[in-house]
Amino acid sequence: WQVKKEFKLIFASSSEIYGDLKTTLLHEDLPNQMAIMQQNDYAISKWVNEVQIMNFEKRYGNECMRLRFFNAYGPGEYYHHYRSVVCLFCYRALHGIPYDVYKGYHRVFMYIDDFIPTLANTCESFIRGGVVNIGGVEYRSVEDLSRLILDCLGKDDHLVRYLPEDKHNVVNKRPDITLAKATLGHDPSVTLETGIPKTIEWMREVYRL
Repeated sequence: WQVKKEFKLIFASSSEIYGDLKTTLLHEDLPNQMAIMQQNDYAISKWVNEVQIMNFEKRYGNECMRLRFFNAYGPGEYYHHYRSVVCLFCYRALHGIPYDVYKGYHRVFMYIDDFIPTLANTCESFIRGGVVNIGGVEYRSVEDLSRLILDCLGKDDHLVRYLPEDKHNVVNKRPDITLAKATLGHDPSVTLETGIPKTIEWMREVYRL
């Protein structure tokens, strides 16, 4: 159908496809170089979609590009229990709902204002058959994220359950975004200290808190 209609496909993939890899930096070629065990159904579905795309590129010449997003967050993300960790923590902290923090886990976070321009640039800088990591540069512990959110709200951590392991997620996840910078003008600069208050302010307004 894509070939018949003659359009280009930009697929929204996920950092989850890197599964249980424990390398320092996750670069785009890794899934093709080694066996990876994806750790949840969402991750598996995203990787299956990527394999389907690569298959159609090879068999029919489809024009496709895959983007792997790493923890984008910010205003506009409505709460759901499958949303980003930032959305979950902010919403639950605001509403006094307990949430879990896994000790020793680290992520890179990317504010929406850093994410959207890069996504828009993809339309003009389309790479046929390309795959690109889109993420931030701030590598922070999940504990730091929780503390920052609670500090912004003037709350303590009595509702936080600190746990040692999440069997469905990798401990550390950090992307190599060299390609995104070089080809898509990706230039993340918004820190959590700036992005979290804006996210909380938006949630207060939307949920009338």
